[in-house]
Amino acid sequence: MPAESARFWHEEALGGFDLLSAHYITHSFAPHSHEGYTFGILEQGVEAFRHQGSRLHASAEQIVLVHPDVIHTGYAPLEDGWTYRMYYLADGVLERVARELGLRNAPYFPDPVMNDPLLYRELAALHRDLEGPLSPLEREGRALAAFSRLLLRQARGVRPPPAAVDSGAVRVARDYLEAHYARGVTLEELARAAGLSPFHLSRRFHLEVGLPPHAYQTLLRVRQASRLLRAGLAPAQVALEVGFADQSHLTRVFRRHHGVTPALYARARTF
Repeated sequence: MPAESARFWHEEALGGFDLLSAHYITHSFAPHSHEGYTFGILEQGVEAFRHQGSRLHASAEQIVLVHPDVIHTGYAPLEDGWTYRMYYLADGVLERVARELGLRNAPYFPDPVMNDPLLYRELAALHRDLEGPLSPLEREGRALAAFSRLLLRQARGVRPPPAAVDSGAVRVARDYLEAHYARGVTLEELARAAGLSPFHLSRRFHLEVGLPPHAYQTLLRVRQASRLLRAGLAPAQVALEVGFADQSHLTRVFRRHHGVTPALYARARTF
């Protein structure tokens, strides 16, 4: 059985996006979300993931897509694991392509798992070729063509509002954690800021955000760690800046969110 492997790199075309080519067997992604659209293609095996209250599966020759800020997981339901290639778009990249196509609304994709052989082949070929020495003109032209095809073939209508919209108290709690993500905030402190009991805040926060308060704070720390790594800070310094105990703690949590270590992420983004 092949060992787990992951290759992560950054592409500058169209304003920038990240790419991951990986084979996972025992690795399990913690509940997390991304600031931009995330999509990719399954090459081998089966990936299972939790997505908006459902347990979904994607298998070879299928496409997966997750909207920005949607909480999801990822794990192998079978012992052979799964192999896939992922695109992690920066916030606003796909929206700009949609506007160029004359689409008025933010792109909405009703199906998180898609069967589209033509689109699959184009996304797979582009991903593989972006590992090589394509000219800047070809990189941008092919990425624009593939993302446009994704929009034209799979985007539909307007994204419906979330099932549970942040109440005032939960919005206050989120803002408080965003302002104090690096500090050891207690549930009682957070509940006092939101004007609820700790019990009621914990229940409502999980229902409306999709994560309990401590997991949301961890998500904020990982997002800030990603920004600092992109800016060139060393992982050990980043760990202390964002509130992790040490570099080892950062590495464990970061890999469960991104699938790669902070060191690999930093090398891809600072070359």
